[in-house]
Amino acid sequence: MKEKDKIIIVGDIHGAYPRLRYDISRSYTDAYVIQVGDFGFGFHKPNYYKTELEDVSKTLTKTNCHLYVIRGNHDDHPTLQKLIILSSLIILLYLLITAS
Repeated sequence: MKEKDKIIIVGDIHGAYPRLRYDISRSYTDAYVIQVGDFGFGFHKPNYYKTELEDVSKTLTKTNCHLYVIRGNHDDHPTLQKLIILSSLIILLYLLITAS
């Protein structure tokens, strides 16, 4: 498998997973895709996300990409944590922000 040679930053997709798949399949190959918040998890039934993540994973495999997801304020954090582990190509990153 070819090494990844680029980093793509996307944000605020708010559940537009078909568009994400389209953009990855048309524009990105051999890349790390970093989604910087508001992935859009937690507003539909869990099976919806399972299907969507499976489709995203297939696209990632075809394009030799990995997707890193940083949770945002428009994500249901418990749902996101449970569902994101369905794919080894989609990695959930937690940023811990504490107020002093």
